[in-house]
Amino acid sequence: MRKLPVIISLCLLLEVFGCSPEVSQYVSKQNSSSHLQVTEESIKQNSQDITFPQITGLDDQAKENTVNNLLRNQATEFVKSTLPWQDKTFYGRYKVQYQDKNILSVYYTESINAEKVAHPANMTSSVTINLNTGEKLTLDNLFKVNSGYSAILLQDMEKQVKEKNLNLFEALPQPSGNQDFYITSTSLVLYFQPAVYTPDYYGVLEFAIPLDSLKELLNTDLLT
Repeated sequence: MRKLPVIISLCLLLEVFGCSPEVSQYVSKQNSSSHLQVTEESIKQNSQDITFPQITGLDDQAKENTVNNLLRNQATEFVKSTLPWQDKTFYGRYKVQYQDKNILSVYYTESINAEKVAHPANMTSSVTINLNTGEKLTLDNLFKVNSGYSAILLQDMEKQVKEKNLNLFEALPQPSGNQDFYITSTSLVLYFQPAVYTPDYYGVLEFAIPLDSLKELLNTDLLT
């Protein structure tokens, strides 16, 4: 006799906390590649403390190796870019922002300490990979050809600047293929390094644009 109240309670919880159909389609895609496993590797030598992801489970070993090289190289790129610095210490971490059967999107945070430098230099980077081909994706790849996505993204970004009452050093550029970005289960996130358009203390300037608002423009071979 106690089963009925429990069933009713579960139904009410599902109704209250359930996702809308538009959002849940992106959430469900994130969990659709259960065969793909993400593990963590690290480099802790020569004043480096860097962690980065590696994957296993792709059907094609060559593609898996290519993806893992991209993930490792992205994590260590900031080390190579600051080689002239003396007595430097590197610290790098990552977060898997999105994973499904087609795409893996990873966001890296990096910090560098060097002798005679007042405070650490902080920067971010990201890599979004097509798991079907093993190739690094650009912003262009996410959208249909001739979709006019750049103007639409810029319009959304400028709206957010006004809403946040940001005082930018200069006007934002129209996003193009070389724009830094990553993907989450619900958003396309465009970002700029500290001190480029806002003061250094503001940190990374990010614009999260809902995927649902872009669904008519998205490349359906990758995102639907």
